[in-house]
Amino acid sequence: IGEDDSHGGAFAIDIQATTFINQGLHVLEVGSWLGGSARWFAEQPDVKTVTCVDHWDRNKVENWQPGVHPEEWMDCMYEQFLANCWHAGVADKIRVIRAESHEAVKVLGYRWYNLIYLDGAHRTDKVRQDLEDYWSGTGSPPAKIMCGDDWLFDKEPENVRGAVLEFAAK
Repeated sequence: IGEDDSHGGAFAIDIQATTFINQGLHVLEVGSWLGGSARWFAEQPDVKTVTCVDHWDRNKVENWQPGVHPEEWMDCMYEQFLANCWHAGVADKIRVIRAESHEAVKVLGYRWYNLIYLDGAHRTDKVRQDLEDYWSGTGSPPAKIMCGDDWLFDKEPENVRGAVLEFAAK
């Protein structure tokens, strides 16, 4: 496990990380919000596709509070995500699955990804479930990295760090 302290901290669970360079990467992002990280991944020259999983539903946003999330975005998060990807010139690399993460993994079947980026749910139990679902339910390419955001979330009920450490210890 590696860590980075930028933007809530990041984590990575790495298997043979160096073997995938220049092979044409397929990225799976769980939790895309307005597409900032999806666009960043898609802008990388070695990335062929970025599959984005999100519900884009204001009623399912964890810990939503008026005034914290810009109100004008809440009813059009999905449309804003699509527009952001289009304006960035990366829409051709973006694949979308609009669903809850635990439902989307069933749709994905056993398709494999080189990199799985988790930034969806932050509740400890949901992070545990995403780690289990997406590590075991997405096949095994020659190299596979699971990483994510919000490493600094380490207190219940949003203990991302604890869920990741528990998963990595298995």
